[in-house]
Amino acid sequence: MTITTLTNGDWRIRVSTQGGAIVDGYWRNQPVFRPYPEATADNIETLKCGSFPLVPFGNRVAGNAFEVNGRRYHLTPNTDWDPLYLHGDAWLRQWQKASKAPASMELSCTHESDTYTYKAEQVFELKNDTLSLVLSVRNTGARAMPFGLGHHPFFALTPETTLRADAEAYWTERQNFLPDQRREIPKKLDFSKPAAIPDEWINNGFDGWNGEAIIQWPERNSALTITCSENFNRFFLFHSDTEFEPGFKNDYFCFEPMTHDADGHPRFADSGLVLLEPGQELTTHMALQMRAL
Repeated sequence: MTITTLTNGDWRIRVSTQGGAIVDGYWRNQPVFRPYPEATADNIETLKCGSFPLVPFGNRVAGNAFEVNGRRYHLTPNTDWDPLYLHGDAWLRQWQKASKAPASMELSCTHESDTYTYKAEQVFELKNDTLSLVLSVRNTGARAMPFGLGHHPFFALTPETTLRADAEAYWTERQNFLPDQRREIPKKLDFSKPAAIPDEWINNGFDGWNGEAIIQWPERNSALTITCSENFNRFFLFHSDTEFEPGFKNDYFCFEPMTHDADGHPRFADSGLVLLEPGQELTTHMALQMRAL
């Protein structure tokens, strides 16, 4: 495992080959992502990092099973605390460096199993006040499979933090952290205008997103504009609590751009998942632009 520091202008990020993750990131010495100062190349946990990629799909699949073209596939839980296979598997694998420069880096990861076989690639680039992330996956298996991509950032949360992200609808939650019903967005989760993150459990998917969001940290005199490619037309919002995470300090929230709905496999034809034939590729782009307020 290695951790590499990239810098340009006021940005500084650390990238780990473990999980292909952004360990942490700072702009003008203020944390953009949840800090992870104790992380070292020999001691790092992806779930404690500032952001990690979701490949070959994000979130969970009910029953750990799905069907494609008449063939049944089964997934095995990949953590010791969740009964469902979680966030794909690239975040648990070792990525390889393809190239490195002071302000940019390329990583790649290959995976082969009875379900998904693929090659994933990431390009990180710092330029001016923007962190650019290109994430792609190619189906290197022998059968067509439904693929999706996403990012799982843990953004810094302060008492005055606000989020603006306009969406058409959201999904309620049922047992095992799975989506339940598509509903009208309730007032407390309406971020069509800048609003604070409620200090309560939030674990919901939103669709009909235009791929743009703004996070503001007024007490830090800074703001982040998120701009995504068109296929990032959904996001997932997560805010923990002390029942789920006893040590939670209300110091982060997750705003996760995704190309597909959570638990989209049973209806992948209309959930945003893309059925990639062998050799076909899915590519996404996300830009994080910082500015002073």
